[in-house]
Amino acid sequence: MAFKNIEIKHFRGINECQIEDLKQVNLFVGKNNCGKTSVLDAIFLLTSMSRPDSAIRTNFFRDFVTNNFQEVISVLFYNLNLNQDVQIQSEGTDDRVLFISPKFENPDKVEIEIADISQEPLVNQNEPKIKELTFRFETENNEYEASIAEDNKSKIKSKDRKKATLILVGKTPKEYNESIKSKYINTKSSLIFSSKTLASIIIGKDKQDIIEALQQIEPNIQNIEFSIDNKVMVDLGGYRLFPLEVLGDGIRRLLAIIISIYECENGILLIDEIDNGLHYSSMDTLWKMILSTAKKYNVQIFATSHNIDSLQALKNVLETKSFSEQQNSTVCYNLNRIKNDVLKSYQYNFDQFQYAIDMENEIR
Repeated sequence: MAFKNIEIKHFRGINECQIEDLKQVNLFVGKNNCGKTSVLDAIFLLTSMSRPDSAIRTNFFRDFVTNNFQEVISVLFYNLNLNQDVQIQSEGTDDRVLFISPKFENPDKVEIEIADISQEPLVNQNEPKIKELTFRFETENNEYEASIAEDNKSKIKSKDRKKATLILVGKTPKEYNESIKSKYINTKSSLIFSSKTLASIIIGKDKQDIIEALQQIEPNIQNIEFSIDNKVMVDLGGYRLFPLEVLGDGIRRLLAIIISIYECENGILLIDEIDNGLHYSSMDTLWKMILSTAKKYNVQIFATSHNIDSLQALKNVLETKSFSEQQNSTVCYNLNRIKNDVLKSYQYNFDQFQYAIDMENEIR
């Protein structure tokens, strides 16, 4: 797997977090607002290190949309403390480290005083103005730097330990090619998928996999096609095809996940609230599809949940003969916020995960 261990420091509400011994399918559970989604955000940034705008996009996922560049940047830092760089790093087949820091208009005069955020506005008006957001990242013994400015014109620099410094505008350094394909499905984008990718699946040999998965929710589905105006149509065995939208959000969400796994072959897929919009009776189908397609396309899955039906379904599926071999490649982490906003991860391998559910322990 690309990532075996993850370490996060000074990011959003997380002061420090270490998650070790990651597997192919990793499920994060825990109480609301404990930091599950922030962990996904951090992993997403690590897979898109040359794109500083990805940090701003994660704000959009949370419905935090503002034209104030100061606020957009400040919420990325733990306790709004711009003195401490965000640090996210991984170990595995792809070792990498990312530092996120602000640059100010008058750096020689910067003295940041951390406000009491329970009483002060989101951003202290006396703080120096942020000029840029900078991503400094290291991978394969090379160092790079990318930044995005308030005027949305990205400036990207690279520092290769073996080459001279290269300055480029509006694109990643020529000598850096991102090795990880990744995608982030959140609750806002959970029904969105690429029609182009679906078309390539339909043309290829993987169409039947999708049909069989969708049949677990709607047994009457016989085929998937495109209309003349490029709409996704479903054959339910009648005299006409139906638009995909009339079948409900559950079908579309499942289809979006399948397509995303296909797109992220040999890469990473992140899914926030994986069971969102699905009836409890469809949870077994969801996990069967995820386990089988993740294995087939070699995709590492990171997902969050607080739904006991989903956790029970995962346990049930892993107990079946067809999926028992994936017990060692599936793991659950209970995330708990402890003293000083340290996010502690408690790992449940299959045997422990099964016991915790059977004993109705609180792991949500």
